[in-house]
Amino acid sequence: WFNMFQFPSNTHAGCPKVLVFESSHAGSVAFTRNSRQIQTVIPPECGTTNAKQVALTDCRWSFRRHLPHRITAHTVLLVTAVISLLIAARARVAEQIERPNIIVIMVDDMGFSDIGPYGSEIPTPHLDLLAAGGVRFSQFYNTGRCCPTRASLLTGLYAHQAGIGHMTVDQGVPGYRGQLTEHCVTIAEVLREAGYFTAMTGKWHVGFEHGVTPWGRGFDRSLNLPAGGVHFSNQSGSKGGSKLFLNGKEVSRDDPQFNPPWYGSNLWTDQGIKFIDEAITEQKPFFWYLAHTAPHFPCMAPEETIAKYRGKYKAGWDKLREDRYARQIE
Repeated sequence: WFNMFQFPSNTHAGCPKVLVFESSHAGSVAFTRNSRQIQTVIPPECGTTNAKQVALTDCRWSFRRHLPHRITAHTVLLVTAVISLLIAARARVAEQIERPNIIVIMVDDMGFSDIGPYGSEIPTPHLDLLAAGGVRFSQFYNTGRCCPTRASLLTGLYAHQAGIGHMTVDQGVPGYRGQLTEHCVTIAEVLREAGYFTAMTGKWHVGFEHGVTPWGRGFDRSLNLPAGGVHFSNQSGSKGGSKLFLNGKEVSRDDPQFNPPWYGSNLWTDQGIKFIDEAITEQKPFFWYLAHTAPHFPCMAPEETIAKYRGKYKAGWDKLREDRYARQIE
């Protein structure tokens, strides 16, 4: 019943993919995309040939038959072959589009003015350079807690919609299940489907104890803590027993491949660079989610870093705030 498929050359920019078909029978055809059905009806009074147009936004669609007649095996094979050709053509076009490499760096519970681009006294020259050549937000909102913010950043949803409205304890009510729900997708899942090499390093904390893991939510490579609190390989105390996972397998924090003793912020960065090297070898664009544990409490730093700033904050919080604000409005 489908006699012709084509993509018209006069398609307007807002709807780049329009499927034109001709049907020799009355009835209706429904296109299903992401559980949303777009249906076009072919009324009987239109005769035996009636051209219709249906807008498609991507190639993830399927056909459902609503025609009041028997479809032959020959027709099914023909339609299947044409659909395959269209999908293959779409894939070739996608390959020709330049896909940028993406790195998302998240720092845990940091004040926005703690970095140079927003007035900090702490030197952050590389971030300053990125900000000068890019975009700085004038408005930005977070959830005030580490795991809901991560849930929103990974999914693009409000934390409650993603399933982590408070912390990772399952409170038994929608929005507070303590884990990413099955009704959302992560940016890694979407980008991997688009051909990206996806990686994450650092603190996960979006439901690991409930079975929600980086490798189960779109990441090809990962070195992660289930939650946070670990800054050193030889750390003791309440977080001393925290586990470390490499690509889904538990590994010792003293594993020689990590060159212990290590400081977390260095480890997450070094391992992420190794993952990027893999992506380059595979000739794939990459997405790297670098999820730091610092400066979340317990706030820890290497001895040389502490020594560098010793005595510089004796003026107090109020003076620090005034100085940062003055630099922000310069």
